[in-house]
Amino acid sequence: MKNITITVPATSANVGPGFDVLGIAVSLFLKLRVNVNPDETKTDKYNIELEYLGDNSTVPLDPEENIITKVALHVMSSFNINEFPKHTKVIVENCIPLGRGLGSSAAAIVSGVLLADTLFNLRLTQQQIFSFCLVFENHPDNTTPAIVGGVSASYVIETTSELDSSNSVVDHVKIPINPIIKAVVVIPEFELSTSYSRSVLPKSYNIKDIVYNLQRIATLSIALGQQDLRPELIFNSMKDSLHQPYRAALVPGLAKILSDLDYKNTPGLVGICLSGAGPTTLALATDNFDLIAQKIQSIFDSESNGSFKTHYYVLDVVHNGAIVQSDL
Repeated sequence: MKNITITVPATSANVGPGFDVLGIAVSLFLKLRVNVNPDETKTDKYNIELEYLGDNSTVPLDPEENIITKVALHVMSSFNINEFPKHTKVIVENCIPLGRGLGSSAAAIVSGVLLADTLFNLRLTQQQIFSFCLVFENHPDNTTPAIVGGVSASYVIETTSELDSSNSVVDHVKIPINPIIKAVVVIPEFELSTSYSRSVLPKSYNIKDIVYNLQRIATLSIALGQQDLRPELIFNSMKDSLHQPYRAALVPGLAKILSDLDYKNTPGLVGICLSGAGPTTLALATDNFDLIAQKIQSIFDSESNGSFKTHYYVLDVVHNGAIVQSDL
């Protein structure tokens, strides 16, 4: 009997100006508990049985439809492996809200690659892991911090639209972040698909808006790691002109949150933005975490006329990324 535990953190992409570039790993997790028992007589499709803990009734359990096993099967097929070891059971404990801008899909993709890698001792390099992830999510701003942890900037050197990872190359760098900073995420209780959130963005941009974001990505990448934090520098560096102005209409209250809250009127707040494609709001803070979350919740409630509820977490930055524990 063999046992594996795979733990992958949630991620918040963009971090304001870093559209499709920046991402941060935070302490909500997707966890797989994998048991391989060759003496088990029960047979399932591809020799794998999936079970989800908690309320995940919308997640498909068919190995060809479930994103975790679908990714794992793709990785396996690249090595001419057609089925899982007999008998493999995967229990999934997912604490990352689905469709909320916290990288639930990226965590599932990363866990699927690591599942195949560990079960078959493929010894994938980090670059191979990046490349396999790109097959299923073609921008690495979420998958990179899920793999390496912390705050990261990444880009694709070369990719392909085919289900072939051999031409997909990702370069990344980890960006230092002062350990006093925590992530406050306020999560509206409705889903917002990434595809829909991207569909409202313009097809072209004014050069002034592009320069605006380039300036802020550069300063934010330095400001986050400074020992003597400058809240005004981080706050102003997390502003954006490329995606948040267009997505604000999809999240009632977001525009007011971004315009009304700042480091001067909200002690402890050092930066605020839409998390990924939304609808979650990410606030970086050094103190008064609950107060910050409650102020954001209050604006959501008033601006939406109570049409949706919210909840929040005060999270740590996860510096190590995905972890695999195995007795193989």
